[in-house]
Amino acid sequence: MATSAASSNPPSPSGAGAPSNPPGTTTDPPLNSVAYYATSGLVQYSAAGAAMRNQGYGTITQTWSGSLVKAFLIWDIINPYVSGMNTGTFNGQEITGTLQGTDASPCWGDGYIYSFAADVTPYVVNGANSLTGFASGLTTGENPWDDNVIAPLAEGATLIVVSTGTTANQVYIYTGTYTSLGFSTLSTTFDHGTADATTAQTTFVVADGQFPGNSAGWNGAT
Repeated sequence: MATSAASSNPPSPSGAGAPSNPPGTTTDPPLNSVAYYATSGLVQYSAAGAAMRNQGYGTITQTWSGSLVKAFLIWDIINPYVSGMNTGTFNGQEITGTLQGTDASPCWGDGYIYSFAADVTPYVVNGANSLTGFASGLTTGENPWDDNVIAPLAEGATLIVVSTGTTANQVYIYTGTYTSLGFSTLSTTFDHGTADATTAQTTFVVADGQFPGNSAGWNGAT
């Protein structure tokens, strides 16, 4: 997951967070080269997600072979920072995430995107995983640009599972937030170790923002 360095001090609450046009400029943080989780050996990983936009709930179906090693849930919420943004219920168990990073929202002029991560190894199941009660001012999935704008705005969540495999492998998970108002040049060196060369499997977890036309770009592709 390509991401930025975590912020230890989230921005102060910024009121109701009424929508506005994207700001003309933004200052992006550097990417974080330190892995949130890393392991090597006979391991493999898989990732799947749920779009919880303006719902605060969803289902992530994850299947894996081998024995479970670790499982992490990563989720994003947009503007403003309020109590409870780092909590939710995963398969009936309340979880608390740690803040991984913030960056200016591309769609809310005074807002931020917050990324949280939690270790859900004790609760994950091989199959359908239920997510409920995540911070979301809207729980109907309606467009926040309609008349009823209620922050904060839930984005989505990604479930990453590390399990035992049959071949030697290295697994690195990076967490945080990086936003851009265009296809700006972004380069970094991640500490993947010496064995991955150019064949490492890479997953990017993207929060798309909630302004019409927001998009994510990678190597020139949308």
